[in-house]
Order: sequence, then structure tokens, then C-alpha cells
Amino acid sequence: MKIKLPFNEALNTLITKKSTYLCIGLDPDMDHIPAHLKYEKNPIDLFIKEIVEATQDLAVAYKANLAFYECEELNGWEALKNLCYMRPDDVLLILDGKRGDIANTAKKYASTYFDLLGADAVTLHPYMGYDSIEPFLDKPERGAFVLALTSNEGAADFQHLQIGTTSLHQYIAHTVEKWNVLNNCGLVVGATDVEGLKILRRLIPNLPFLVPGVGTQGANLRDAIKYGRNKTGTGLLINVGRDIIYAGQEKDFATKVREKALKYNREMSELMRTSWDYM
Repeated sequence: MKIKLPFNEALNTLITKKSTYLCIGLDPDMDHIPAHLKYEKNPIDLFIKEIVEATQDLAVAYKANLAFYECEELNGWEALKNLCYMRPDDVLLILDGKRGDIANTAKKYASTYFDLLGADAVTLHPYMGYDSIEPFLDKPERGAFVLALTSNEGAADFQHLQIGTTSLHQYIAHTVEKWNVLNNCGLVVGATDVEGLKILRRLIPNLPFLVPGVGTQGANLRDAIKYGRNKTGTGLLINVGRDIIYAGQEKDFATKVREKALKYNREMSELMRTSWDYM
């Protein structure tokens, strides 16, 4: 019988094994996929399949934003299910839906993503509290990345509000740290707010961070690694989506996608071996 590791341990093991923090965002947009695929029965499915086949040895994880599949109706659902089935055992799959509803609804979401689709982790928002998060935490091998500090312009509306001497996003991060009983909780922390990333890592030294914002959004890869990784050099997933998956538009697009993913992989591997006095 195969022993399943807690999610955070499995993640850190893969980071060390593959010597990278690369998480590829698989967000297929019909307006941007190569034109020759648009005449196929299920363009999204073929697009994702070629990307996975071209990059599976380079990535620690894939992150699929559910909105890009849901809007394509049956084709999107088929593509999502096939992604879940085709990805190899040594690449984690994160379903990015930012769910967070009352407990009985959360249980249905958890059952769909973990039991039906077999995903390894999900993204959640914490606004409704622990009972909306708990159904995603009862299996140690399944992970939950909870929104803490995001990169969007409206993040300041709530995330930086003060609660006593701390900010709301820091309070959330400390709370998620307490929920990490089964070693399967993480945080979503945007890479564009470098100072915020740096402070959160100092406050929360052990939880893994899922860090979007590198690539098309313009965040600095070096800073994301310098301030996002933990003291053991792991605990970090850097999500790169559009800059990789739309690297090519011709029939050889998957070759271009691999070239761009390999570039990120090598840069991350080199920076992983770099030492900084940053804590």
C-alpha cells in the first residue's frame, strides 16, 4: 500500500527533486489559443493536452483557473477532467476557484475537486471563517491555499485594514497557520507586493506560498524567490501562466511553450542555489 504524504511535505519533496518552483497556470482562453486549434471539436482539450505533454517534466505543479473551463460548458468540463487524468504523479494539480461557502456547500466543492476530479489542492478565500474551510482540510494529502495578500488593485480595499496592531492579511495568515494541523495549509501571496511578501514570510516561516504575478503581470522572479521561499529553500510555488502557455501561436506552439517553461525552470533552479541574508 502506497503511503500518502501530507500535502506540504509532498510539495517540498517535489521542489527539491525537480530543483524548481515552477507552477504553470493552465488558463485556456479561446481568444488567445493558436488559430488552427479553433476548428477542432474541443480546442481547449487539445491545447491543454499538448502543453502538459511538453512541460510535465519541468513543472512542480499545474494551476487550473476553473473560470476558464466553466465558461466553455461541456468542452471545458471535458478538458478539465482530462487534465486531471493525464497529468503525471509527480506534478501536483491545483484547482483555482477561490471557493469559500457555508459548510454543507463547501463539502460538495471538496468532494467534486478532490474525490471526483482527484485534484491535489484548491484555492480558498477565508471571509466566511473556519467552517467554510474545514471540509477541504480533512485529508492530509489534499492541500488548501488560502488567499492572504493578492496582487490586484483592489486588494487595498480590505487586505490592508488594521486589526489592532496588525493588518487583516497578516491576521488571516496567522489564523491559517493555526489551521495547519495536518500539514496541508498554504497561503496565496502575490509577487507584485515585494514588501508584503517579505514581511509575510518573516511572520509565517513554514507554510508554503503560492505566488502569482511573475511573467505577464511583471513581478520580479528573483525577488519572489528571495523573499518567498522558506529557510530550507522550499515552501514556494511561483505561478506563471500566460507568458508560458501563449509563447507560440503556430502549429509548433507546444515547442515554444516548452522553450519558455524551460527558461523559467533553469532560472528558478539557478536562483534556488543562491544564498541571501534575507530573513
